[in-house]
Amino acid sequence: TALLIDGLASAYPKLQQSLIIRSDSLLANILLESTRVNIIKIKQPYVAYIFGIKKQYDLVHAHDAKACHFAYLLSLRAHIPYVITRRMDRAPKVNWFTQKVYQHASHVVSLSSAIDKIINVYQSKLTTSIIPSMAANLTTNALTATKIRESYPNKTLIGQVGALVERHKGQQYTIEAARHLEATHPHLHFLLIGDGQDEAMLKQKAQGLTNIEFVGFKSNIGDYLRALDIFLFPSLQEGLGSTLLDAMEASLPIVASEVGGIPDLIKHEKNGLLVPPQDALAIANAILLIAENKPLAKSLGEQGNIDVVNYTPAVISQRYMEVYESICSGEP
Repeated sequence: TALLIDGLASAYPKLQQSLIIRSDSLLANILLESTRVNIIKIKQPYVAYIFGIKKQYDLVHAHDAKACHFAYLLSLRAHIPYVITRRMDRAPKVNWFTQKVYQHASHVVSLSSAIDKIINVYQSKLTTSIIPSMAANLTTNALTATKIRESYPNKTLIGQVGALVERHKGQQYTIEAARHLEATHPHLHFLLIGDGQDEAMLKQKAQGLTNIEFVGFKSNIGDYLRALDIFLFPSLQEGLGSTLLDAMEASLPIVASEVGGIPDLIKHEKNGLLVPPQDALAIANAILLIAENKPLAKSLGEQGNIDVVNYTPAVISQRYMEVYESICSGEP
């Protein structure tokens, strides 16, 4: 959302943007110093703020479930059209209210073809389109990245970035892949970057392994990506997987699960390797194929870096603006 706000502001300087957001939201802090958006912080009961918003907006863009509810109620009161961006690869709730929220939306944007299919099954008469996430253009420090790399001499570094939630991100299969490779390929070293509710459980599963390391949450993800040799993304469910875009931007060869929206980004044997979900042996074999074939690793990484040009803030912001303009002009 922050990237979209900045992308729109850069490309369309006359566009006036306001962000209506919960007062305790991290996003509000990220954008606090921004001069590109007017921040309106709200507290519970959120519905009370609907009556203070007049017809000063041409369009509302809802980015999460509560925002969808807010946009729907606001549209009933002030007749302002709204757009929903759907990020989850599962159907919205089937209760009467949520169905009305989606029926009344002028447009529903899905991050991937997998999500778009779910949305069109949920309600077949919606106006939808697919607009993916965008690459974050993460800041990097070459010296820091070099220091990270040098702290693992003679190692091939395989990294996974994500919250430590095994039902979603699949770190348990990373651990099993590491177990398959520990004795035969000790130079392959796995880094799990992130924290989360399953950290203790996952560490217990990895106990005794010498080729895997939990490095915790890191704010300088860009530096870690630049230090890696292979990026691993064995998710069990994924709307799109925007972290993949950051790995592509870093020219990393990628091994990822063939689930959800991931195949929208990763094309097998072109810019990465796709493996079946929940298959640690397939993960291990894909890693070996890349680690032992430098021309393949180079080709996959280079192609990913070429492909990521389609996911820049400038490109994605333009696609959203086309949606906004079609609604405000009354075009289908």
